[in-house]
Amino acid sequence: MQDACDPGRYGSWFDLRTSLAAKALRFAGDDTAFRRVAAETASVVEACAGSPGWREWTAALVHGLRTGDRGLVEETRTAWASMRRRRTPAFFIVDRLCVYAGHPAWCPLPRMAEDDGEEIAERWRTVIRTLVESE
Repeated sequence: MQDACDPGRYGSWFDLRTSLAAKALRFAGDDTAFRRVAAETASVVEACAGSPGWREWTAALVHGLRTGDRGLVEETRTAWASMRRRRTPAFFIVDRLCVYAGHPAWCPLPRMAEDDGEEIAERWRTVIRTLVESE
């Protein structure tokens, strides 16, 4: 698996992690398939001396929400909350999934000039609802 980190041979390992996260989202409603992809992802992350990030946390949260696995949601949120975070788009993806799961927001959403923030929050809920409820 060490070769997976060789960008000249396999492309960027970030691209590989993104592809695996997309695959995990595709199988988020199938516990067996999701766990296989999660194991594959974990081996890539470990081989590259990395740690789970927003891609893996997003896939795990969607899977946990879709299958009703509150333990996985709580475990994932705890892992995410323990890491140092910058307020990037990736940060807000994970934060909004945690809010959808019933947790308080880590910080408020950025506001648009004419918006009180509720319109943006509703857009996030719509996108997440689509991810969680789709098969």
